[in-house]
Amino acid sequence: MGAYAQRREASDGGAGFRLDDGTRVDDQQQPGKDGEPDSTEPKPEAAEDIRVELLNVEAGEESKAPKRQKVVHYTGRLTDFIADATVVHSKLAHRLLIACSVAYWTSMALIPVLFGSGIEGGEDSSIPSGAVLYFMAINISSVMVELWIGNHLERGAYLTMYCCEMVEKALGGQYKELMALGAAGLSIVGRYDTFTDVIFCIILSKTEPITDLHFSHTLGVHVHLPFELYHISLFSLVFGVFVLQGIPGMFLIIWKKYLPVAFKLNEFNFLLALVEYEEAEEEYEAAQQVDGYQPAPS
Repeated sequence: MGAYAQRREASDGGAGFRLDDGTRVDDQQQPGKDGEPDSTEPKPEAAEDIRVELLNVEAGEESKAPKRQKVVHYTGRLTDFIADATVVHSKLAHRLLIACSVAYWTSMALIPVLFGSGIEGGEDSSIPSGAVLYFMAINISSVMVELWIGNHLERGAYLTMYCCEMVEKALGGQYKELMALGAAGLSIVGRYDTFTDVIFCIILSKTEPITDLHFSHTLGVHVHLPFELYHISLFSLVFGVFVLQGIPGMFLIIWKKYLPVAFKLNEFNFLLALVEYEEAEEEYEAAQQVDGYQPAPS
């Protein structure tokens, strides 16, 4: 009703109102010179024109509203998607992988600082529940990032969208897709291995020195260690895990070099399985073309 905004004129001493343009219209029609109604009264045709104009303005405002973008999956390889910065969400995917890698290795290195006092050694060793929740928060975040990145690809979206059908295919002997999707669980297991290495080293540091191992219930073998078990565990953790796996993994993912190796070192096992699945699919499609196979028209 903006075009018809009205205000009463109490100062006129009579009933009536004025339009926004100042034209006065009485409640009772006043006759003109020839006995006809005053021409200042709004005509139905004018009201209809204003109504149409308002509808056009509303339609114009709706057209300016942001439209939902059409989802288009990347048809190339995962490594090409991350390496090509011009693709939508490619830069963001790369930054998230860097963040997950740095957060994972940094969080594992900070466990002795954050939870070392709550971990007990000896036969009654225990782990605080906060350390487990701490690990699960880092782990689940990384898995969600892996699934989000994989969903940008045509083959990755196929794996996540038709997971139920893949179970049926696996029961029939075709388990290639299900194994690729199940690699997300391997990401959790791989990171849990590092977590347990750190926890075990902390437990050994608070336990009496161990220099002999007795396998009385299995092989019946007695092994004498040249060093304390804690020192051996500490060396394998620092040098074998952080130096040879963590640091190279972070640098490779930052530089976008040898991405399959970077996925393995950082325990991005779902993305690694997706790379293998893409290669298997490309080999299968190439073999079909060599045999003269023509896909049926859709």
